[in-house]
Amino acid sequence: MKRLVLFSALLLFIGCIHSPEGEKVHEGDAVPSFEVSAGALKFRSPDDIRKGPAVLIFIDPDCKDCHEYVSVLNECEGIVVISRSEDEAKVGRFAEETGIMHEVFFKGGNAAYYLMFHSIVPRVLFVRDARIERIYAEPDVPGVVEIQQFLTD
Repeated sequence: MKRLVLFSALLLFIGCIHSPEGEKVHEGDAVPSFEVSAGALKFRSPDDIRKGPAVLIFIDPDCKDCHEYVSVLNECEGIVVISRSEDEAKVGRFAEETGIMHEVFFKGGNAAYYLMFHSIVPRVLFVRDARIERIYAEPDVPGVVEIQQFLTD
């Protein structure tokens, strides 16, 4: 039992922070096609981001860094927050615990995340005209000013 607990803790740690080398998408690539939803709300990539800037943020409810990043997210407008965990109860607890003020898309989030990345959350993508302009990963995620400046340029 002790080994199982240690192994689970190791997997959780690896899932939050890990080397970004060998990722599936890179700056300059087109954003892959995916759909995520939360209740009746849907977000479709790239359809919903063909023109202008967009900021996509991938989180995981079990990630301590993601919990801490919510204070930044709550000061931003016009961002899309996607959970790589599709567990509705976990996402609900995350929302309650953190007070996140954005809808967290979760259905389809796991497939969307792993379509682009192997690991690391939070993960932030600056997208313009359906192309990835910039990719950020913990511990170098953008702050409020940088996010809002990108969205208004």
